[in-house]
Amino acid sequence: MNRNGKGIIVVIVFAGLGYFAYNKFIKIDYKKIVFKHLNRNGVKSYSKEFVNNVEKGYIEKWGKALQENSKKFNYNNKDYDTQSGTAI
Repeated sequence: MNRNGKGIIVVIVFAGLGYFAYNKFIKIDYKKIVFKHLNRNGVKSYSKEFVNNVEKGYIEKWGKALQENSKKFNYNNKDYDTQSGTAI
């Protein structure tokens, strides 16, 4: 293998490691935040099914609101209660 081939392999390996590190340590997992909130408040029975079936944008907005300790959040021009996730 020549010098350019080795260089390309090194770049690919480092790019893969960077992507893994970003997903594992930097990217915020809003599903986990919402799961923890629901479990903390005693809603264990439906939390996994509910969170897995709802839209990704809704979960992200709800998770951000939980992190910021907001009382409500807005998704698709509709206000929701942060504690329960229900429409206001």
